[in-house]
Amino acid sequence: MARVLLYATARLFAEAVGACLRRDDLVDDLVVVHDSLAVAGTAWDSEVDIVLYDITASGALSAVRDLTDQLVEVPVVALTASPSANDVIAYADAGLVAWVPRDATLEELVGVLGMALRGETTCDPRVTRSLVDELRRRRESCEIVAAAELLTRREAETVRLLEQGYTNKEIAAELYLSVATVKNHVHAVLSKLELTRRAQVGELLREKPWLLRSA
Repeated sequence: MARVLLYATARLFAEAVGACLRRDDLVDDLVVVHDSLAVAGTAWDSEVDIVLYDITASGALSAVRDLTDQLVEVPVVALTASPSANDVIAYADAGLVAWVPRDATLEELVGVLGMALRGETTCDPRVTRSLVDELRRRRESCEIVAAAELLTRREAETVRLLEQGYTNKEIAAELYLSVATVKNHVHAVLSKLELTRRAQVGELLREKPWLLRSA
């Protein structure tokens, strides 16, 4: 049994959803709020276990971020139209734990609330893929920044030529450096990238081609 707070600006919609939830065994008590500024305070006063928040209203993203900052241990579930991948990512960053389409059945709604209360979540497969792609993009961005900070400009140029199979002499000619200087750059590159052989440079860049985009 759970104490649920439902926030929605559309009163008729909120009353309909609330009436359905009150009939379900999962819900011990239900509080309905129509003012976004009153959600956090009401949640604290009512000691709710979970918040169901209609994010179709304007300014919802900022409001949700403020709400989750205040209700750190209370899961907040979005009640929404079919969310885009960008919406899901933005609201996940803001602290939402799950999404329920406004056209979901009561069984589906209760199922999502139950999972959220258990610390679990569910998501449309297409949205899940978008989240995975976004996590990959963020990891790549971090590695790009790390590589740019790790390697000097000359070392980055050396890496690009090593990847193309250049010898030390060829690199020296291309960069107008002495062979001894190139050897130092190659040694520094292998050490910084934690590699043991120059051939591994090409392997690394084939695996992570984004590493030197900004280096």
